[in-house]
Amino acid sequence: MREQWQALGRWLTKVVTLYAHPLARFGDDGLNKNAMKQRPHVGRIPDLTWLTDGSPAPTSLSTVVFRADTSVEETLEEVVIPASVMAADGSTYESFTASLAFPGLHVGVFSHPSMTLRHPLVERGHAWELLRSAPPDGSDLADLPTLSHHAVRVCAGGGVPEGHQIDASTDSRLTGLFGYEDRGALGRPDG
Repeated sequence: MREQWQALGRWLTKVVTLYAHPLARFGDDGLNKNAMKQRPHVGRIPDLTWLTDGSPAPTSLSTVVFRADTSVEETLEEVVIPASVMAADGSTYESFTASLAFPGLHVGVFSHPSMTLRHPLVERGHAWELLRSAPPDGSDLADLPTLSHHAVRVCAGGGVPEGHQIDASTDSRLTGLFGYEDRGALGRPDG
């Protein structure tokens, strides 16, 4: 059910965000051994009070899941999350990214204050954003294609003005600006 996917999204957001802390470990040795996290996480851990006070998830927070094969290292897409956002009033907001991959599942958590995120795998239907646009009732993770747990490389750095949209149209400009390799060298998933 859609509500169950959203509840799972809230739980995964909490787990991945708290696991991003450098001292955090799972209480289960099997999970510690099989979970692959990308360290270091980038940015300040977002405020998670919405998880306990009954309010909805902030629109500036996205949790994206896709089916993952942890034995494959292929990168298909790149998402550039600016490290900071400069608001019109001069204040600055810091972004956050963290991910965790298990055999069969990759979870990415993105805090993108004053920006919108159009994740390339979600746009293609190869991943789901669980907090606000969870899949409809009857959806099965097995219906998604299995991709490398590195299918999306997240790059962070620099700053952008308030209202910036994070999507493929600006990624090439930002990757060039930050000195990352050309997106053209990356493969593309079918679809």
